[in-house]
Amino acid sequence: MPIGTEPVVDGFLPLSSLSAWGMWNREIIFFRYRGGDRRRSVSVYDLSVKPHLIPYQSKFALAVAAWQVLPDPDKKYYSSTASRRGLQLSGYNFFISLFLKDKL
Repeated sequence: MPIGTEPVVDGFLPLSSLSAWGMWNREIIFFRYRGGDRRRSVSVYDLSVKPHLIPYQSKFALAVAAWQVLPDPDKKYYSSTASRRGLQLSGYNFFISLFLKDKL
């Protein structure tokens, strides 16, 4: 989509910043690819339920809930552990990864 032809919905532009990611109004997906920001239209596949992912959705929700109730010192521990191991992950991503692999 050329610059200046972004869709206007109800008088609002979906992207009014230099960088964005995620879905807007179930019409456009903003994402980053190889260092640049991209956008594409939402397809039927994007909005459909994926049966092979259903078993993981509840476990992922539990992992996020567990992170949200974690005290700040514990969050800092996971962040520093990820850094010390040379992983390019945030403490949140490291914790979620361990939780999903049942390694906590």
